[in-house]
Amino acid sequence: MAVLEPIGLARSDGKRPDGMALIPWRLGRSLLWDATCVDTLAASHIQATSSMVGAAASSAEQAKRRKYETWIAASFLCLLE
Repeated sequence: MAVLEPIGLARSDGKRPDGMALIPWRLGRSLLWDATCVDTLAASHIQATSSMVGAAASSAEQAKRRKYETWIAASFLCLLE
């Protein structure tokens, strides 16, 4: 069982993942996931993606890890790109 866009995760800043497993995943920790779709041809990514494959996805992953860094220790975070 899972819930989409879970509320009530004790966040005052409004950050929340796209989904959370209701049954603990492993070691009593919940599985959280957050999906991102990056446009590799967007003006903000075109310079990086023209010289390195996957640059936009890599940048998005790093941003998500920074966003949810406080949750990584308390749960299993799965980033989908």
